[in-house]
Amino acid sequence: MKSREILASSEATRLDLLGAISARRGNHLIAYLTSTRPGLSGSIRTGDIEIIEKHVRQAKADGARGLDFLVYTHGGATVAPWDFIAMVRDYFPDDRIGVILPSAAYSAGTMIALGADEIVAGPSTRFGPVDSTSGWESFYWFDGRNSTSALKGFMDLIASTGLKEKHVQDSMADWLTRHTDALALGEAYRTMRENRRILENIIDTRLKSPSKADRQRLVEFFLYEIGLHSQSVRRREARKNGVTTLSDIETSGIETNVVALFNHYADIMKLNSPFVRATTGERRAGDATDYDAYGEHASETPIIMIESLYESNAAYVAYGHRHWDEIPPIGAPADDAPMPAQPMPAYAVGWEARRGI
Repeated sequence: MKSREILASSEATRLDLLGAISARRGNHLIAYLTSTRPGLSGSIRTGDIEIIEKHVRQAKADGARGLDFLVYTHGGATVAPWDFIAMVRDYFPDDRIGVILPSAAYSAGTMIALGADEIVAGPSTRFGPVDSTSGWESFYWFDGRNSTSALKGFMDLIASTGLKEKHVQDSMADWLTRHTDALALGEAYRTMRENRRILENIIDTRLKSPSKADRQRLVEFFLYEIGLHSQSVRRREARKNGVTTLSDIETSGIETNVVALFNHYADIMKLNSPFVRATTGERRAGDATDYDAYGEHASETPIIMIESLYESNAAYVAYGHRHWDEIPPIGAPADDAPMPAQPMPAYAVGWEARRGI
């Protein structure tokens, strides 16, 4: 069954599940999911917050005394979580905010969860590091997007050598600036500093703010101590490293309904079915060849779902842009011209020689 057919046919069931979870929790529930479908994924963006705000505003108008968000994502824009949390707290400054995590909530999703008064998590829940990236080029990395925490890692490496002589430290700093752009390093530092400030502010929005020491512990762990951005953090490790707002979904009375609701979204967004084009060859302008092996066009499958008892909002992608609540026209422009080949980025030229390959 195609995505839009599943979206329509399961609507009544989804609304029943949303209502049941809301009733059990005593909070109005809003679902926010970004697609992790291989080959056709979505991510958290600041533009999503405007859609979510419509649901939050209506909940406030209807007298809701708290909100829950069911969140599933592999991450997205670093600045979006602060926009999200700040908006919600503006509407509900004195009410409890909960986040329900049926599965992955990486990166920006973890940041959103850390701003909640309660995180309802299960055995499948996965957090992740929240280090941001910056467009600085290094001798080792050539994709133009590198973790800003790598800069702190280099400075910590210098400190850990035990070589205190000024000329040694100057030499290592000189090596760094010769192999990276100095102004880009400045940008990386500013980005890292802003990332820390955002995470601290998010944590401090809780009704019960942690102590300065506990907040620092959380920030250090999620911003720096997790060495790989792809690393998963499960409940046990999260609790060990200071996430005191966790509660187990197994004892919440909502586990069955949350799993059922998430499975409906997984079917709609085809999370477990990789997007594989039916034809190979040169991709043409207008996404005319974006049909999968089952004959469904890429723009027919939602990459974002935002839903509550008030309304359902789905985002589709075509022509490189998101289209909310409507499936965009399928087909190529009149000239049907092939997409021009993209030149290799300057930083990638000669990478084999630079790495001695």
